[in-house]
Amino acid sequence: MNDSAEAKLALLRDRFAQSLPRRLDAIEAALPGDPAELERLLHSLAGTSGTYGFTAISNLARLGEECYAERGVVQRILTELRMAAPAPPEETDR
Repeated sequence: MNDSAEAKLALLRDRFAQSLPRRLDAIEAALPGDPAELERLLHSLAGTSGTYGFTAISNLARLGEECYAERGVVQRILTELRMAAPAPPEETDR
């Protein structure tokens, strides 16, 4: 992979990492609602996180997708997802 492609991939990984809290909040909000929506959100997270190399998150989301109807299990997985998510980059004063 050339430097330009690597830089683009790094930028996409950073954007994905920044979107994780919002994605996890959406999953949490979907817990009491439509099971199909919860499954869709977990499926999307599993695929996208795997694409960007966040293997632990992908595996957890896939597990959540497999047992999406068991809300208590998904809640525990969501807790693990939040712990596995990378810390947001620190703000720097400019």
